[in-house]
Amino acid sequence: MRSFAVAFLIAISLFFGFSVQASYNFVNESGLKETGEKLGYETNQNTDTFIESYVGQVLTVVFSILGLIFFALIIYSGFKWMTAQGNESKIGEAKKILINSIIGLIIIFASYAVSYFVLNALDSSQKVESETPTTVEE
Repeated sequence: MRSFAVAFLIAISLFFGFSVQASYNFVNESGLKETGEKLGYETNQNTDTFIESYVGQVLTVVFSILGLIFFALIIYSGFKWMTAQGNESKIGEAKKILINSIIGLIIIFASYAVSYFVLNALDSSQKVESETPTTVEE
C-alpha cells in the first residue's frame, strides 16, 4: 500500500510538472522581448532554431522533474518520520531518506550550474562568430 501511495504521488507530480512546463512559453509570455526592443536591443533572432534553446528546454524539463522527485521524497520521509511512533529504526530510515534527498538536491544544483555555464559559453561563442566580419575577395 505504501509503495502504491509513493508511486501515485510521483506520477501525479510528474503529470502536473509537464502540464505547467507545457503551458508556459517564456519567450512569448515573459515580456523580455518587448523590454529589449524598447531599450534598443536587437530581438529579431529566432531563438527556437538555436541548439541552446532546445538544450535549455530539455534541461528545464529534466530539472523540473528532479525537483518534483526531491519534493516527493521530502514529503515521504517526513510522513515516514511522523508515523514511526518512536521506533528508532524507522526514524533512522526516514533520516537516511531525507539526507540522501538533500544530497541529491545539491547534485541537482551543481549540475544546473555546470549546464548554465556551458550554455552561456556556447551562446557567447556563437555571438562572437556571428559578429566577426567576413571579407569578400574580388
